[in-house]
Amino acid sequence: MLRGVPAAAGSRTADPRGDRRAARPGVRRGRRRAGVQPDRGEDGVLPRHPAHRGGRGLPPPAGSRSGPRHPRVDRGDRRDDHAGPRGALHGAGRGPDGPVFGQAFPLGKRRRAIADAGPRRRPGPRDGVHGEVRGGSRPGCGNREQGEAVRLSTLLSAAAPGAACPSDGIEVVGICVDSRNVRPGDLFVALRGGKADGHEFLGAAARAGAAAALVEREVPSPPLPVVRVASTAEALPAAAVVLHGDPSAKLRVAGVTGTNGKTTVTYLLEGILRAAGRTPAVIGTIDYRLGGRLLRKGLTTPFPHELQAVMAESSAMGATDLVMEVSSHSAAQGRIAGVRFDLGIFTNLTRDHLDFHGDMESYFAAKARFFREYLPAGGKRTGIALNGDDPYGERLANEFPSATTFGFSRAWDVHPEEMGMTWDGTRMRLATPAGPLELRTRLIGAHNVSNIMAAAAGSLLLSVPPEAVAAGIASVGAIPGRLEPIGNDRGLHVFVDYAHTPDGMDRVLTTLRGLAEARLITVFGCGGNRDRGKRPEMGRVAALRSDVVIVTSDNPRDEEPDAIIGEIVPGLAYEGFVEAREPVSWREGYFLSISDRKAAIAAAMSLAEAGDTVAIVGKGHEDVQIIGERRLPFDDRQAVRDVLAAGR
Repeated sequence: MLRGVPAAAGSRTADPRGDRRAARPGVRRGRRRAGVQPDRGEDGVLPRHPAHRGGRGLPPPAGSRSGPRHPRVDRGDRRDDHAGPRGALHGAGRGPDGPVFGQAFPLGKRRRAIADAGPRRRPGPRDGVHGEVRGGSRPGCGNREQGEAVRLSTLLSAAAPGAACPSDGIEVVGICVDSRNVRPGDLFVALRGGKADGHEFLGAAARAGAAAALVEREVPSPPLPVVRVASTAEALPAAAVVLHGDPSAKLRVAGVTGTNGKTTVTYLLEGILRAAGRTPAVIGTIDYRLGGRLLRKGLTTPFPHELQAVMAESSAMGATDLVMEVSSHSAAQGRIAGVRFDLGIFTNLTRDHLDFHGDMESYFAAKARFFREYLPAGGKRTGIALNGDDPYGERLANEFPSATTFGFSRAWDVHPEEMGMTWDGTRMRLATPAGPLELRTRLIGAHNVSNIMAAAAGSLLLSVPPEAVAAGIASVGAIPGRLEPIGNDRGLHVFVDYAHTPDGMDRVLTTLRGLAEARLITVFGCGGNRDRGKRPEMGRVAALRSDVVIVTSDNPRDEEPDAIIGEIVPGLAYEGFVEAREPVSWREGYFLSISDRKAAIAAAMSLAEAGDTVAIVGKGHEDVQIIGERRLPFDDRQAVRDVLAAGR
């Protein structure tokens, strides 16, 4: 147990084998399986599993458990190796390198047992354009709100030096990459993407009133003035910077990158900067906002012309700072070119987006490009904060020795000395270069302790006073769709979370497993047209951490929901879970397949009893479900509330 942190009423004590309230008899606490490997067919894909129609799975290996579930283990009988591939769950105890709370150590070699079964594609700098930018008042465009005009020749001098301007009299008031949203006076930039080629839409842009177009290949008889450049994707950011007056030079800009935690860290930084008397704007997965005003919604990191427009709008509205999420796609595609960053934060790197990047090393290269290329390009004196616990973060720390490191080990610049957690929140004392920080937060989980350390380290690099760091962190409540609690009068602990990677889901379920008084019931699915290889891995994580799992649809997109479920099932079966036809309240170690997500949520809520914990994972804050080409209204949080209301 960590000394100096008295256990709050109803809290889990520090030592997982210590004085705890007894768990309900019969609740399963899975053990690690023997190191067996899946048998694969000639195509390298997992064979069909009989437990699910259309499913792919694992035949029971010799000597393995083939029964319906793991043997039950009481909390008092937990061993350090019980928790599956992430290793020991230490509670608020002390690990080999210092204190940990619910810390789940990295997945080891067993993660490789289930490899990528999906197609791989290398990213191109112009992927995802023309019609794929969504959200905002005018998707795909970045017009100046003031309507100020800039000469095309002025834009070209920065974006394409040496390019011939068709006329000195052409003026531009906005930039657009989607012909459907062009307005009179826009510069249309013809980008070539994975689904469409902007060069095919020059006629539509001309009819909408575009003043000119940037192209990168010869266009016979163009319907409007065109300027040919070597790369429209590379010319776009520079043109947008000039059009919008280089807004990031007027702001203090912090970029947060990593697989998991970006949104939470930006919310924490926003709260800290407000507490310090600053006026931060935020660009991220949930929305683009300034104070209480929603600016627009869109991609996690918008395309360059929209990014520059949002920064200019924020600056004009009085913003002093900008906190933004930096996705790997945006770094690979050059969307953040032209942004002058003051701070870069790296949270972690785990498996995701391999349908785009191809492999983990390419994924890391995209993240590293943010620090290697984009931070120094802005010309500011930049600070870097890196997660030293993450192996990729440690690689970056070796590359940038002056960076501030954070993590659970005492070897890092920012690390916890004491901490404790209950359902109501977490308190901790952090060691920092500025001295110890006493913090209280309503967030729970070891992953959120890491996020808090990231925000604290970054804030100190921005010279924020320590007292403002503490006040800002305390001011941040539930973050939309990030372990967001749903209140109820049934004595249940219900949470909705955005985790959609094996590691992200493992962190969330590890947190809930460590606090749960009774069963943990998990509802999740996997997105369609995304990395297929993570589907069985997520099934394994769900089985290792949960008592009952309900597999359902996420955003199936162009795939059949049952086919996606069929690729999740092998991971569940690998850990001894069997499929049941209907919920059974007294049983653990089984899963249900319910492709209708609302019906799956309803099944979980009907199965749950007082004291149980229900985790609804994957969609988080999202308010639509993508099925084929349709975007149907759907919100996990509202679905839970509807079910609760119907049961009254």
